[in-house]
Amino acid sequence: MKLWNIEEGRPFTSYQLEQMIVEQGFYSCLFIDSNLQSYFYNFVDSLSSYWNNTNKQNQAVQKLKNIVDAARQYEHINCPLNAEMVITSLFE
Repeated sequence: MKLWNIEEGRPFTSYQLEQMIVEQGFYSCLFIDSNLQSYFYNFVDSLSSYWNNTNKQNQAVQKLKNIVDAARQYEHINCPLNAEMVITSLFE
């Protein structure tokens, strides 16, 4: 997530991002297939565009959610390699 934040031009401070991750809790991951993917998707799902966020933050969050949605669509049609490529694009 820190690399994503850097690639997006640091819409969040490092501390803000760490705080959001720690505060997430990830309790729902305890009851489902708990792998890195489920934790990542759970965190992305928890992100919201808030009225007090900057425009840059809201745009970065929306872009991240769109990419994750595209990856989920590929997974749904049983194209895991395409899903992986979409997620990888976040970190290039």
